[in-house]
Amino acid sequence: MSRQPRRHFTAEFKEQAVARLSEPGATQTSVARELGVTPSQIKGWRLELAAAGSAEAIRRQQVEAAELAELRRENRRLKEEVEVMRKASAFFAQWAAMNAKLEFIAAHAAGHAVSLMCRVLSVSTSWFYSWRAAAPKRAERRAAREELLPRIRAIFEASHRRYGAPRIHAELRDQGIRIARKTVAKLMKGHDIRPPRRGRRVPRTIDSRHIFGIAPNLLRRNFRASEPDRIWLADISYVPTDEGWLYLAAVKDMATMEIVGWSMSARLKSSLAVDAMRMALQNRRPAPELICHSDRGIQYAAGDYRLLLKVNRPGLPGERFVQRIMRP
Repeated sequence: MSRQPRRHFTAEFKEQAVARLSEPGATQTSVARELGVTPSQIKGWRLELAAAGSAEAIRRQQVEAAELAELRRENRRLKEEVEVMRKASAFFAQWAAMNAKLEFIAAHAAGHAVSLMCRVLSVSTSWFYSWRAAAPKRAERRAAREELLPRIRAIFEASHRRYGAPRIHAELRDQGIRIARKTVAKLMKGHDIRPPRRGRRVPRTIDSRHIFGIAPNLLRRNFRASEPDRIWLADISYVPTDEGWLYLAAVKDMATMEIVGWSMSARLKSSLAVDAMRMALQNRRPAPELICHSDRGIQYAAGDYRLLLKVNRPGLPGERFVQRIMRP
């Protein structure tokens, strides 16, 4: 016997059914028979309406109940998504490759829906299933790569532990073994086969071994200035870039802490300091009493830099302009 579908009644229908009870001779049984419902339903609607006060109140309760049910479903979904992300964060901490997401989904497929994890981790569901179907072939390739590990170790030891992935890859190629250099690097990294790291050469910006004179120390480590353009500090620094070191010469006003002149170059040469000071002089045109303080490197002791400070022209420092070379 097939099960009859459950009927749903609107708040207006219930209100009209209860209203008919007030008609002469009407009972719960007679009204129920006329409407095709049970007397217990009529009784329940009557009690519901008496408690709510009106059909409109019942409608609001129904809407609120539906919204509450939807919010509870949404809450359960969000809780599961949060749980997936919590597990994923601990899982991804052990992996660096993009395949980590796929590995995670495969590892937790028994506890969470694949579609949900794919949505949370922004992974195509079809991509995941294709990746999982190709797992046997990946295992074969992985086993073949692992067989090369003894050869890689032998080449590494024969080089007195100095060869990195590029040289070991070249040796394998000379032996007739076809393998990608990235694969060699991945195997070496996975088994902690690596030559000792060489420290990165840090450029020296101070070369005090020169024939130029050293100016006297006028500040004696007192770098305070009461007003602008009284004390300038000149220095050279360096910035690492993908194409090598970039050198930066700057001139700072010790009263305002403002950079009043600067220059950049890929080469450390005397013109770097000259260009930075020339910009500062053109921008500020200080009084002759200005003291320029720098280290005793060759860039600040060379003739071009000294000559710039002694140039006697309108609006620029005269012969009384002083350069101080600081001892390290």
